[in-house]
Amino acid sequence: MEDKIKDLIQSWNLLRYEEMPSFELYSDQLISIAEEQMKPFSIIDSYQSVTSSMVNNYVKAKIMPKPVKKKYNKDQLTVLLVISMLKTVFSIGEISEGIELALENKSYAEAYDNFCDLMELSLKGLFLEDFSEKNSFKDPIAIACKCVASKLYVQYTLMNIRKYEDE
Repeated sequence: MEDKIKDLIQSWNLLRYEEMPSFELYSDQLISIAEEQMKPFSIIDSYQSVTSSMVNNYVKAKIMPKPVKKKYNKDQLTVLLVISMLKTVFSIGEISEGIELALENKSYAEAYDNFCDLMELSLKGLFLEDFSEKNSFKDPIAIACKCVASKLYVQYTLMNIRKYEDE
């Protein structure tokens, strides 16, 4: 099993903004691309596939831009991918806030490509570089603690940004 996971993570690369389809996508195409990009997350039994209901809910909640004539573009795909990955740890509200923050000074392309770099570095670093050295799977408590600490840090940072904006 370990080799299968290592191979999956090693070969996994998120599509960068410019590599995404340049044509508009229907919902089923959008979901298909999202599912392909989410492969490393599907190794977990509790993984929830991306569904059209989820997409509709993100649009209704105004986290994801509305489709135009039932078609989605690259910007909407990037938002869907970011939500799909981050919702494993963060609430939709926190993700929405993070997306807004990322887009304040950057385009969708810049913000998303930066996210891709960081996500790949994080997953590959944990699963591949530390895999044999630290035997990561033997100490899930340490990893859970790191996850909680990271989440707390993100929440604290978002809270301080909100306070700064309110002043």
